[in-house]
Amino acid sequence: MDGKAVITILLIVLASLGLTAWLGYSNLAENPKSEPSKGYADDTGAPELDEDDQRPKAVADELVHNFGSMELGDKGSYTFSIKNEGEDVLKISKGASTCKCTVSDLPSNEIPPGETAEVVLEWEPKSKSRNFSQKAKIWTNDPENRSLDFGVQGLVDDKLNRVPEGDLTAGSLQEGIGASTRLRIFSRLVDEIPEPEIIYDGETLIFEVKPLEDVDLEELDTKNGYAIFVNVAPTAPVGSNRELFSFKTKVGDEVIEEQVTVTYSRLGPIRIMPLPNTVFFEKTGLVDFKRFDAKDGKIQEVTLLIDNPPEDAKVEVTLSENELEEMKVTVEPKTDLKLKGKQAFRIVLEIPPGIPPMNHARSAAPKIVFKTTHPEVSEVILHAEVHSK
Repeated sequence: MDGKAVITILLIVLASLGLTAWLGYSNLAENPKSEPSKGYADDTGAPELDEDDQRPKAVADELVHNFGSMELGDKGSYTFSIKNEGEDVLKISKGASTCKCTVSDLPSNEIPPGETAEVVLEWEPKSKSRNFSQKAKIWTNDPENRSLDFGVQGLVDDKLNRVPEGDLTAGSLQEGIGASTRLRIFSRLVDEIPEPEIIYDGETLIFEVKPLEDVDLEELDTKNGYAIFVNVAPTAPVGSNRELFSFKTKVGDEVIEEQVTVTYSRLGPIRIMPLPNTVFFEKTGLVDFKRFDAKDGKIQEVTLLIDNPPEDAKVEVTLSENELEEMKVTVEPKTDLKLKGKQAFRIVLEIPPGIPPMNHARSAAPKIVFKTTHPEVSEVILHAEVHSK
């Protein structure tokens, strides 16, 4: 046979990486009557061993290829080879459970003495893994090399990582001090990234950018990165708040810009207290309606409590903004709650029965703003997470 014969092996990568899987395991798992054999001891479909005096000899210069690192979403391909250094024809075939393997351009699956066949492995990772690994098995009629297991391994990762991946939470401010939090960004695909540029047009957040320390590099298993320290000024508005900023850096030839949400709260003289049947998260000012039937509607209620209102003056609280038009919002003095040195308001959030189903997730919960006449607190902000069916 002239030239090189080609064997193409297509690897379909498991969605859960970090788990090494032979080709074809997925099909066996789908058939409850099939039991995958350990180490592929079942050689059904393998060519018969050559017991003649003149025998084939299967030789592979490389069985495992470390591709280093690749970005999640990319496709990989690598070519191995099998050479017949024996005196008889080398016969090869797919293993019994390698149903995802295709063979082409190799008449009768035979490699004459002195000839070489190519084995091409292709893979497309579906999730990140620091120890990605996939294999494919080829049977032979060589008594000394009954099978050859070809594999690839390496790192699969996003181009740029951030810890934490979601919102930054600064928690509750200490009066006169403020609060702080930290975002770490890094890339395992390149040796170095430039210091990120911070994009922010507000006055509440103050930033400091520093290279990651050795302890962070070791923890994150990376060679580069930066810590973005975010400080919330002690003069931040009272209540539960969200601020947005962006950072921009470069990974390889690509400029990456990402937006980050910072949540924090400042108690001050005003507090929100939920009723027993209302789910309220004080740190984020979030009222969670939980899931409910749209035909029934739902009501959530909280109490706005003002400590030590100004002498000889009653604080007024009014609705200023409601981003969820379908929700009815009422605010009124709570006359049935009499506490010395305090003033209370009843806030009711109602989704009327029959409103079409809606889905407002926590990360983008609609905002409800209340204006006050308190000299220290001009507004109070709530958010509503609503899921109805």
